[in-house]
Amino acid sequence: MKIVINPTYNYLKVFLQTLPSAFPESGEVIYEGRNVLKTFEVGTVSIVVKSFKIPLWINRFVYTYVRKSKARRSYEHSVEIIKRGFMTPLPVGYVAVLSSGFLSHSYYISLLVENAETIRPYMDFFREEDEDLRIAFSRYTADLHSAGVYHIDYSPGNILVKKQNGQFLFYLVDVNRMQFRKLSMKDVYKNLSRLCTSRDVFIAICKEYARYRQLEENRFVSSALEYRAHFFRNYTFRLSFKAWKKGHKDCLLPPAFRYRLYNSIASIFRAYSRVHKKFIRKKRVVYETYLREHDCGSVFPEKLLSE
Repeated sequence: MKIVINPTYNYLKVFLQTLPSAFPESGEVIYEGRNVLKTFEVGTVSIVVKSFKIPLWINRFVYTYVRKSKARRSYEHSVEIIKRGFMTPLPVGYVAVLSSGFLSHSYYISLLVENAETIRPYMDFFREEDEDLRIAFSRYTADLHSAGVYHIDYSPGNILVKKQNGQFLFYLVDVNRMQFRKLSMKDVYKNLSRLCTSRDVFIAICKEYARYRQLEENRFVSSALEYRAHFFRNYTFRLSFKAWKKGHKDCLLPPAFRYRLYNSIASIFRAYSRVHKKFIRKKRVVYETYLREHDCGSVFPEKLLSE
């Protein structure tokens, strides 16, 4: 077993040493999915432990001998984020457990951020009273990018916010997939693309981002909207494919393939009204049957036409 601990928290070493055996039966679950997050009370300290899923056999070799494990990257990236002047739950350390010479269980340990919530509610609905938060978040994101901090999964669930002394404080979480480098505009657009299901919130954030970084506003917003549409279209296709696999296999071809096929045929025969309309109708049937419920970003024309 390998244990790396932040010297500031050496007094928690015993907790880290006993974590692999204690984790399954103790702690309070706050998230359970591919990975598991639990909170623990150790003396007067509230701790969050993220237990990563045991890797597939090939990745067990990779994470042991080739690439840093997710737990190690979470710890090291958290340290780097703080060095660059931004906030993340304070990193305590990580634990890696080997079995037959290969990585099996791994844990990342950090302090709990009290009274914080994800920014998701503010990204899903446009409310005038949230303007100060949107401005603060836009500028925070711009500062991240200017400092070369690139969170690959920069999504609402991975950004915490709390208000303290009249200011909004933002924290990055789930930081094992990070890069620290100079960002291109393509990187910026891609990083922003998954933030908002609300188009109005997204436009407001992009406008403030552009003003703050002194970019040409209309061009920036237009390009960012294209990247957002691309992300949410693909996201809709992925979700519809999962649903189709589970119980909607009334056709051999998945919904995304049919939608794209009918759209292409309709475009090719645009000059032939009867054929064009026929495949537009087919495309709309696929959308209504398989895609609409997953179109959370409202990026498909069928959704816009029906509203």
